[in-house]
Amino acid sequence: MTIVLDIISQIPRRKGSWQLEIPAGTAVQDMLVRLGFAPDEEEVLVVYNGKAVYPDDSLPDSGTVKLLPILCGG
Repeated sequence: MTIVLDIISQIPRRKGSWQLEIPAGTAVQDMLVRLGFAPDEEEVLVVYNGKAVYPDDSLPDSGTVKLLPILCGG
């Protein structure tokens, strides 16, 4: 089964929107690698259908993925 993700990136130098087709159950980290992110290249917050997800989480259904920069402040 293939799922369709609507990707919205707010990452500097990678801003934009596009669609990606991947197999159901693909891990978030594997999706990021497919999008051209090196595993340790930069840290991003991944939000899937409105909820934060972790690199080992799987993506079971079609939906919306937002890629956000991790912000630090003090």
